[in-house]
Amino acid sequence: MDDKIITLFQYVKDKNGVEKTKSRNWYSRCYLDGKTRQRSTKTDDLKTAIDISKKWYGKMLSKLDDGVPTERLDREDHLFDELAMEWLDLCKRSSETGHRHKNYYKDHNISYKNYIQPFFKDDYVEQIDTPRLLQWQKWRESRRIKSPDLLQTRLKKEYTVIFQILQMGLDKGFITGRPEKPMSLIRQMGSVKRPPSRGTFTSSEYKKLLQVSRQRIRNAKETRKEQIKLKEDKNKKSFGGGWEQYILVRMYLHYYIILLGHTGVRPYELQRVRHKDIVMVDDDDDERKHLEIFIIGKRRDRTIISKYGGFFSYRGLCKHICPDHKPDDLIFPTNPYLNFRELLIESGLRYSINGDRRDAKSLRHFYIMTELQGGTPIEYLTEQCDVSYQVIRDHYARHLQPKMFREQLIKVHHIENP
Repeated sequence: MDDKIITLFQYVKDKNGVEKTKSRNWYSRCYLDGKTRQRSTKTDDLKTAIDISKKWYGKMLSKLDDGVPTERLDREDHLFDELAMEWLDLCKRSSETGHRHKNYYKDHNISYKNYIQPFFKDDYVEQIDTPRLLQWQKWRESRRIKSPDLLQTRLKKEYTVIFQILQMGLDKGFITGRPEKPMSLIRQMGSVKRPPSRGTFTSSEYKKLLQVSRQRIRNAKETRKEQIKLKEDKNKKSFGGGWEQYILVRMYLHYYIILLGHTGVRPYELQRVRHKDIVMVDDDDDERKHLEIFIIGKRRDRTIISKYGGFFSYRGLCKHICPDHKPDDLIFPTNPYLNFRELLIESGLRYSINGDRRDAKSLRHFYIMTELQGGTPIEYLTEQCDVSYQVIRDHYARHLQPKMFREQLIKVHHIENP
């Protein structure tokens, strides 16, 4: 028997004449790629069985040409969507057990349900190749909601989901390798769009932000005093309570802003910091006082150095908010994200002059831009902020203007004649 022969037979009687089965279905058998393969045609009509056998044999030949492992040639393909559901279930368990961030499953599930599943729901994982990914990418460009352009950052996140699912198929032996990411369209996008601008603050805007923050704390304290007076006066009616909590939240936010602006760490990195991770370095010169903070980072763990403002901010936090803190306590037990947005809106600083929306990460951008303007070498910032040299060049250094270095540029250098 060679690779070109298909044998059709029925299980009727064995050598002794004993009936094996009541089924009269035809079976196909062939020898392909060093292995004998057999399957039922699920029909007792010979003509139909011949057609089914030809298609079965042809499909195996096609799979063999596509590089499908020999042990999988006569197996059914696997739906990409079914594999995705299994992968998302793993993500969900990781989020629920705390091995991953609580939003890890939520973010990936939204990306898959909205932008991946509608296109790939009927695809088999064995059929997904680079041309198919390119078709999806072109389709994805038409699925815009908020912005007219498909940003590379958004596309990168969705490709991460797709390739994680394909990796599971690879681990299970469904495929022998993952397809290459189609680069033609991605390069075209990169050539026509500059790296996105990152919302930051000017020095005057940063000072204004802190001024409004202090005023909000004073207002909360005055309201609390007024509330106490009304409660003591039985003839007058008090108003809504909870102002002790408002004061606490606004004070936390104030110290949070200063520490972010004087360290350049990512907001969520600062929210992981515990009191035991901080060393206060004192000095006779106030401007040399600083903090050494151990950071559990995005790419790696590191010990960073704060400026003197961070030193006084942390000292004030310990003195006014948590004088009895324990070493394992988080310095920021709650996420001040929503309160920071309210502060930005009240300060009139929610958007930059270029229309870039600001958030807590803008304080990190403010730190990096300020350091670049002050002449800090990029190599130092890559270590302090846990960011690559290329990112600083593409997203920060390109925003520097000559007027930022006015004093250095107008300085007169006396050049001796040769």
